[in-house]
Amino acid sequence: MRYTIYLRLSLCLLVPVSAQAAPDYTNCTALTRSDPQAALAMADEWSLKANSASAYHCRALALFALKRYHDAAKALDHLSTLVGQDNTMLWGNVLRQSGKAWELSGNRANAIVALTRAITVTADAGLRDAAIARLAAEALLDRSQLYIAGGRPFMAVQDLDQAIVLAPEYEPLLLARASLFLHIGDKPMAQKDLQMLLQRNPQHAKAKELLAKTH
Repeated sequence: MRYTIYLRLSLCLLVPVSAQAAPDYTNCTALTRSDPQAALAMADEWSLKANSASAYHCRALALFALKRYHDAAKALDHLSTLVGQDNTMLWGNVLRQSGKAWELSGNRANAIVALTRAITVTADAGLRDAAIARLAAEALLDRSQLYIAGGRPFMAVQDLDQAIVLAPEYEPLLLARASLFLHIGDKPMAQKDLQMLLQRNPQHAKAKELLAKTH
């Protein structure tokens, strides 16, 4: 299940570095689903021939499919250096993936570092670009969940506050903040977020469920 979600997210993120790379990238990423070990071998051979971001991304996907999360995270961190910050959307997505891989490897601290790197650049660029703002908000949401898991709920609240400023229409942010407010015992603030969410989406089942817990 983890790999399915990750692959669905990942396949749309990295554009092959050249038209010639496109068939190799398509074949390699497809192989990660049926035979990730073979995909890894293909990506390793490809990367030896060319310092290709597409090859390194396929390699990271293969490692993820093999549940070698630590190696996948390191591969994604390396990929971020190839992509560079000039391509803010792509760079931020790669680091967000790195954060997920570090989290699944059990290294929450490195996951936070990767997400913080992504947020530092995307949050500023997001003030001028709605798509990048959404990416920054999603990275902030990811980091907030790590803070919650690490027993730092008030850091998580700050992340969610910033995320909602960047992407106020993104419903999961209000739901996450309401859940967090309930967790720390602030029912009035949870109720406020849930009522706002239900104004936008009156049929939101989870919001209704949580609102009942605020009374």
